[in-house]
Amino acid sequence: MKHAQEWHRQISPISGEILMFFCISIFILYQFFIFVQLRANTFIREAQVYLIRAQGLEGEDLIVERAILYKRAIRFLARAIKSNPFDAGTYFVYAESINSKMSQDAQLAGVLDLGSLYPARGEKNLSFADLARRNFAEAIKRNPTNAIYHQRLGSIYEKLSNGALAEAELKKAILLDPQNVSIHLYLTQYYLSRKKQSEFNYHLGRVVELYRLALKGGGPMERLGGMVRQYLESIKQEELIKD
Repeated sequence: MKHAQEWHRQISPISGEILMFFCISIFILYQFFIFVQLRANTFIREAQVYLIRAQGLEGEDLIVERAILYKRAIRFLARAIKSNPFDAGTYFVYAESINSKMSQDAQLAGVLDLGSLYPARGEKNLSFADLARRNFAEAIKRNPTNAIYHQRLGSIYEKLSNGALAEAELKKAILLDPQNVSIHLYLTQYYLSRKKQSEFNYHLGRVVELYRLALKGGGPMERLGGMVRQYLESIKQEELIKD
């Protein structure tokens, strides 16, 4: 009994020191992750400044100036990823910036050599879609249950004319978030363009069902309501949401 008490007195200070060390380590690690995320966010904001400036330069005569600004934006986005390579959202912002902003500038593709930004890979003729695809895929690796990430990757595969992979990603997206009106709406457009009538009818029915549910206070529809009405009008199906 005496030996047990002596052992307890000796081990108690050691246990306390281990616990203290563990708590301090967790705190330092937490502070480190906050720091890298703040640093990444700073680079993202810098990139957004260049993106906005580039979009303000319209016309063929300013294409070189736009290319310079877009290239700077890409470099800041790449630095954001380098600062925090563990965050899915950083990859998503990178891919979304390329997909939604740069790829819409038809004149830019012939001027901005994306391959030159990645000389170590030795790649040529790298497109906006290629770059967006890689970063959406990286975001999914880090957060595979995000439906929007899968939907965006599916849209990229559609741009790259890879119908099988596009449909696979879009199906994953709607399985992950079956109540998402925007994904159902995208799928109606996707299947209509491919003349897949049964799939089109199903997702169109879900769009209308969720739209009506939202009107009764069962879901958000302020932003998407106008989009749904506009789309149904474009395919002459607006009577589906009339009382």
